[in-house]
Amino acid sequence: TNGTIVQVIVNHPPTNLYDNALANDFHNFTMAIQNAPTPPKVVVVSSSLAGYWIYYLDIHVLSNAHPPPPPANASEVSEIFHEDVAAIMVMPTIWIAAINGRTFGAGNELALAMDMRFAGPKALLGTIEAALGITHANDGIQYLVALLGRARALEVLLSAGDADAKRAEAIGWVNTAYDSAAELKSAVGLLAHRISLFPEQALNATKTGV
Repeated sequence: TNGTIVQVIVNHPPTNLYDNALANDFHNFTMAIQNAPTPPKVVVVSSSLAGYWIYYLDIHVLSNAHPPPPPANASEVSEIFHEDVAAIMVMPTIWIAAINGRTFGAGNELALAMDMRFAGPKALLGTIEAALGITHANDGIQYLVALLGRARALEVLLSAGDADAKRAEAIGWVNTAYDSAAELKSAVGLLAHRISLFPEQALNATKTGV
């Protein structure tokens, strides 16, 4: 961080599963940004794990028969997930997802809540909820409709479909797909830097207006 741009690198081997540990760490960070006296203008979220950005929700959180082991609390994980998605959408800080790996379920919903998404060659975005007999818990359906349109969103959602970087770019799931991890990092870094040069009041008002 330089105080204006914060780089978040998710590192929760082996897959960045959105379990109790990652949920709480991410929540603590999100709330710290939300409550900071002088929040950063930009947050960039990437991953240190090859092939994974943020993966799906730990299925134990949804299971009455096999709940997560203590000290995890299923209802708490669901609650803080909802709080984080809601906070990211409305806080003045600009959130950018730099995705170069699998991003399904909860990870996809976090990415959808962010202000922009950019993909590297290993990106794979997916919606697995229908296949599990559930639906999105945090407005992921609405975010997808806003990005893809009704018919395309239904195609993706009802087929429990996924999209690689190029397809995600073509249908609007991500802003831009890049051919290499280096290009992704460079392009997102330049964009974050440019955004950080401008007055925070203008950034905040623009995000609120959009």
